[in-house]
Parts: sequence; C-alpha cells; structure tokens
Amino acid sequence: MRKLQTQTPAGLDGGALDDDEQKEIAAALVKTGDFISRFMMAYASFVAFCVFTLQSPDRNLIVAQAKLSMPFAGNVSFMTFIVVAPFVLITMRVCLEFYVIRWRQLDAAIAPENEPKTISPLKHPQLIFFTNSVLYFMLPAILFLFTWKAAAMPVWGVSFLVLTLFCFFVQLCGFFMREKMCPVKILITMIVFALAPFVLYFVEVPINRDLDLVRENLAGQYLAHRELEGADFNEADLSGANLNAANLNAANFTGANLSSADLSETILREANFTGADLSGANLFHANLFSAILTDANLSGANLSNAILLGANLDDAIQIDNNLHRTNLDGAILTNDN
Repeated sequence: MRKLQTQTPAGLDGGALDDDEQKEIAAALVKTGDFISRFMMAYASFVAFCVFTLQSPDRNLIVAQAKLSMPFAGNVSFMTFIVVAPFVLITMRVCLEFYVIRWRQLDAAIAPENEPKTISPLKHPQLIFFTNSVLYFMLPAILFLFTWKAAAMPVWGVSFLVLTLFCFFVQLCGFFMREKMCPVKILITMIVFALAPFVLYFVEVPINRDLDLVRENLAGQYLAHRELEGADFNEADLSGANLNAANLNAANFTGANLSSADLSETILREANFTGADLSGANLFHANLFSAILTDANLSGANLSNAILLGANLDDAIQIDNNLHRTNLDGAILTNDN
C-alpha cells in the first residue's frame, strides 16, 4: 500500500490522490482542454479579422465617417478600432494563459493510466506547433501590423512600437518558460529582459510612414488642423475639402483635384502640386515656401498674404488671382499664363 501511494501523483494541494479524485481531475482536464481549444479558435479568428481590417486604405485614418463592424461592439470608428483592438487581443491572450496554466497543473496531477483519451492541443505532437504559434507568436505578429498602420500618425508609431516590443519580449520569455523551469531557461529569460531596454533604445525600425492616399476620393472632407506631413495625394480628389491650418509639408499633390479647397493658413513647404487643379482654391496666408506648382491650374485662386518664396510656378495657369501682399521673392514665374 505504501508503495502504491509513492507512485500516485500528488494533487494540487500536494497530497496523494484516490481514484475518485483522479476521475474528477480527468474530467476537469477534459473540460479545461475543450475550453482552451474553443478560446484559441476565437482568439485566432479575431486576429484574422484584425489582419483583414488593417488592409483597409489609409483614408480611414483621416476620415471621421469611416466605420466598421466589430464583433460584440457593433459599428465603431476606424480610429477606435486601432486603439481598442490591441488591448482586446492582449486581454484575450492573458485570459488564455490563465487556463493554460490551470491545464498544466491538472495534467501534472493526474496519473498516466488515468489520462483521458482525448486530443489536447497542448500535448498532441501534430498540434503543438499550431498551439505554440497561437500562444506565443501570434500576438507580437498582429501588434507589429498595428504598429505599421499607426505609424502614419504622429506619435502613434512610437507608442505602438513600445507596446509591441514589450509584448514580444514577454511572449518570448513565456515560450522559453512554458514547461518546467530550469537554470538555463531562467538565465535566458533574465538576459532577454536585461537587453530589452537597449533594444528599445538602439533599434532602428521605421516608426513613421507617409499616408498613402493615392487616387482617394476626399472631396468635401473636413481635414483642418491635421498632421499630414509627407502624405501622398497623387491624383486624389480633394475638391471642396477643408484643409485649413493643416500641416502638409512635403506632401505630394501631383495631378490632384483641389478646386475650391480651403488651404488657408496651411503649411505647404516643399509640397508638390505639379499638374494639380487649384482653381478657386483659398490659399490665404498659406506657406508655399519652395513648393512646386509647375503646370498647376491656379485660376481664380486666392493667394493673398501667401508665402511663395522659392516656389516654382513654371507654366502655371494664373488667371484672376488675388496676389495681395503675396511674397513672391525668388519664385520662378516663367511661362505663367
């Protein structure tokens, strides 16, 4: 009898287990394993939904009316999705980890002969690769996609990168420590956390990217006071749009339609308006320092008090312009009509 007790696995409280307790643990093991399987599929499905949603055009980052339907949340703005979805994913992953820990405790407490005859994603050799991918690598991967999408907005890219790298290091440590602890795994974990601050400080990852708005329909949109530096509006329709006091430094408006747009007090230094339609646009007090307006249509545009130092207006169409107090020092005006 004493020999039998020494071979019986210890329970969660450290004591020996009888047959009834073994059956209870076996039932709990099956129930916990089933829940983990279902939760993992829900988690992976939401990740897939996020991947699909993040493929949407950058237009949704600046248009207030952009909406999408989120599971259990209904219609939300795209910006709300960008902020909320990563925290939902992190919360789901933390909850999943609690159940995985519980499953491992139950699995360690049950005798081999009493193990349930079910396929567990945490133990089956053909499923363990998928399970480890979902548990330890899926969250950092999707957070890197969120970082790339958010990098088009000032400050957001840095914040998302810090969050992503932190989750990556935590998940990496969890992968090394997923089973029994050993000195080597503890040492690796300590090294990873010790190197994390240096990686965050020295890593050269592009955390800012230009908005891709090529050929987008933004007619009549309210984009005043936005940070849109370097945005690519190539052949976009911005007719009647309100861009008052927006930061559009080095933006590309090649072939864009900006007729009747409000560009008053807008920063447009080194912006490219080659072949753009600016007819009837309001450029009052706009800063067009070194801007390129070659072949642009400026007929009827209001350029009063605008700064055009070093701007290139070669072959630009200028009919009935208001140039009151416009600064044209160093501007190129050859062949303008």
